[in-house]
Amino acid sequence: MSEINLDGLVLKSKEIITQAGSMIEDAWHSKIVAHAKDGGDIVTDIDVKIEAFIREKLSILTPDFGYIVEEGISDSTHEYNWSIDPIDGTKYFANKVPMFYTQISLLKKSIPIISLTYQPISHQLFYARKEHGAYLNGTRLTVPKQSLPLEHTIIDIDSGDMRDDMHTWKNSVVSSISSSCYRLRMTGGYLGPTLVTGGVHAYVNIDLNNPPSIKNIVDLAPHQLLIEEAGYAVKVLNQFPQSVMIWASPQIIEAIEGLLTQTSIS
Repeated sequence: MSEINLDGLVLKSKEIITQAGSMIEDAWHSKIVAHAKDGGDIVTDIDVKIEAFIREKLSILTPDFGYIVEEGISDSTHEYNWSIDPIDGTKYFANKVPMFYTQISLLKKSIPIISLTYQPISHQLFYARKEHGAYLNGTRLTVPKQSLPLEHTIIDIDSGDMRDDMHTWKNSVVSSISSSCYRLRMTGGYLGPTLVTGGVHAYVNIDLNNPPSIKNIVDLAPHQLLIEEAGYAVKVLNQFPQSVMIWASPQIIEAIEGLLTQTSIS
């Protein structure tokens, strides 16, 4: 695929995601109907509607591409596949908490090359294109030149279900990190993209599947490319009881990896 076509896909997908965001914002001010899913998750009628809307628009734009989706049927057998997460943070959305995103990423095989993350209430559009930088509403994002020591950092941890088979290890990891950093947040990954704005100084996912699940892909692919293109490091650690993904400066990653190593040995 040529660079010109990728530029066009970025522009068109920005239009599509902001249109979807307007629909979500309208729904935000109305009664929201939620339905239970497996594992304690929920889905709303808006999730289903928005996923179908985005998929339809992208299908017109790129008829030969596949899809990785959370609510509908995935078809990821193509070289290029769109991942769609209509509302990442559905529980927040359903309970009127403005902590959710609409997300799209384009993957070439398993590598994200375009990503868009849109917050419909604040109208923040984070987007990135591989090897062409990361942006927030048109302003290019860059990593701070100086890394903080771990004891001065705010860290967001996504632990997944704390009742699963890894709960003892997860609890020890959370305890170890919380006692070593300045502040700990556990927002289900919502604050991950704010690494690029300074909202947090590291994002740690201790609930990563290997190989990644559909949920891992639709949740993390858009954020990961954004983080990388802003100049932060991304590292996946497979030597622990559960795979771990860390986004931060190399120095902070090294410090967190050291804590996890001590936790796993003890």
